[in-house]
Amino acid sequence: MTRLVHGEEGLQAAKRITECLFSGSLSALSEADFEQLAQDGVPMVEMEKGADLMQALVDSELQPSRGQARKTIASNAITINGEKQSDPEYFFKEEDRLFGRFTLLRRGKKNYCLICWK
Repeated sequence: MTRLVHGEEGLQAAKRITECLFSGSLSALSEADFEQLAQDGVPMVEMEKGADLMQALVDSELQPSRGQARKTIASNAITINGEKQSDPEYFFKEEDRLFGRFTLLRRGKKNYCLICWK
């Protein structure tokens, strides 16, 4: 179905993106891949620079409240661009912004959200 809608190149991109998401290795993804994810791949939220991890989890609806976000972070269930983060007081840094624009959050194994920085 993906081949019919997006062509062979789109199919290969979808396979590459899926493999990278589930392996946790984002280094093989291009800026165009992240733009595709923002359009129709995973839930997306726009955030201002200087945001903290707990607020990102709430704004992205990966967690219903800051309290629940704190517990989830402390339980080591959150990754930022494939790297575990266990500090509930974590603020995003410039190096968390892939291509200066994107950060991929994951809660558990299957729940993703892409942050697009303003």
